[in-house]
Amino acid sequence: MTELDMIRRARMYMEKLSHGINPLDGTPVADGDLIRNGRMSRCFAFVAEVLDKVVTNSAPHAEKPQPAAPKSAPAAPAQSGPRSLPPELAAMLRPASSIKPAPRTKAVPAGGSEAKHRLPPAVPYNRRADFAYSDRPLPVEEVVQRIHALEPENTEPLSVSPLFDWLTDAGLLAWMPDSRDGYAYLPTQSGGEVGILVEPSAGAVLYTLSAQHFIMDALDDILDEAARQLSLRHTPWTPEEDARLAQLRREGQHPEEIAETLARPASAVRQRLLERGI
Repeated sequence: MTELDMIRRARMYMEKLSHGINPLDGTPVADGDLIRNGRMSRCFAFVAEVLDKVVTNSAPHAEKPQPAAPKSAPAAPAQSGPRSLPPELAAMLRPASSIKPAPRTKAVPAGGSEAKHRLPPAVPYNRRADFAYSDRPLPVEEVVQRIHALEPENTEPLSVSPLFDWLTDAGLLAWMPDSRDGYAYLPTQSGGEVGILVEPSAGAVLYTLSAQHFIMDALDDILDEAARQLSLRHTPWTPEEDARLAQLRREGQHPEEIAETLARPASAVRQRLLERGI
């Protein structure tokens, strides 16, 4: 088997994995398996596309017979660096600030007016290195504003709610009593280790440079949580959910625990508790 054949086979494997199919026996992969995750599927599809372009660009050269080099001639050194890579991979090695995102065409309905709902929050990979990191610890609102500055037009701006919920699920924040006899998201011990701290004089939670890097490294998961919350934003509460909400609250469960049971964002649970006076 030639190297080109091996690349073709790898492309076929990636294509099948991107569609949730076991490439070894052709059977569908069970729901809940890691490769059925949306981000994994997109990754497999991207790799398959890159390999397809490698095959397309390499096939004419592979089919054309190459003259044998003279025995006395030294072997040509192998190319290295971005020039020896497909354009898609070479572009990934360029500074993000030098890559312009592809132009977006806004969706316009038949009536001629702009679509009412925006796309879920998104930050292109070629913009993420442009995040304005700060040596000065930032409040969460400023962190979110700097992420929003990287989002394309016609996307829903990222809010603090999915960031708080994701950091809470990761065990870095907890909904705890604060110094003003109320409740707030405060850093746990693990949160302090990644650089989330409380400013004693004002009681404000701030994110140091290391915490900013941590958030940007986890941005895909945070954006997934934001998209999930956006999909639930306009989903009305059913009477069954309201009854279950009241029951769980009477049992002494915190909003975060109730949110996990009802598969709702914790922020939505807290808002519903306030609305119903529970």
